[in-house]
Amino acid sequence: MLRALLLSILFVVSAAVAAESVIVGTVEEIVVEDENFNQVQHLFSVKDEISGNYFFFNKKEVKGVDIKHGDRVSVNAEYKGSQIVEIRDIDLI
Repeated sequence: MLRALLLSILFVVSAAVAAESVIVGTVEEIVVEDENFNQVQHLFSVKDEISGNYFFFNKKEVKGVDIKHGDRVSVNAEYKGSQIVEIRDIDLI
């Protein structure tokens, strides 16, 4: 009985942590330069048109579509907070 209760609590907590949704918005690229170490980082996000929230992702996870700053996209993804954890599908609009 206790085991079933713990498993149900774990299921509810894990469902609350990750969400899945379709995000429609504009891709934004932020370039961060560290002059001390001669390093450049490229950070990507999608600004959701409905909520205005930014969702950040790793461009390496995007397969089959060459996206760039300013592109309007539809992203079917799993996210935690503002971080996209897994991109299931992405399309240019």
